[in-house]
Amino acid sequence: MATKSQTDSSELLELEELRRKHGIKAPVFAGVCSANGWKPGKLLTGEEFLAAVSKFSGAPMDGRSVKERGAKT
Repeated sequence: MATKSQTDSSELLELEELRRKHGIKAPVFAGVCSANGWKPGKLLTGEEFLAAVSKFSGAPMDGRSVKERGAKT
């Protein structure tokens, strides 16, 4: 039998509902959607959504890849 947390993470929800549920601020939400090519109404699991938010939030703001950031110029 699945626990409540397992069913919550596998449940498909609309992007805006996931944003509200996880307390993601509008600018971060807009950036995540843009970076992933997501349009309003897209359905995702909470796990997929949070993974995308984490990846976006950890990305460098100057556009360089993570490997380039550590390299000395």
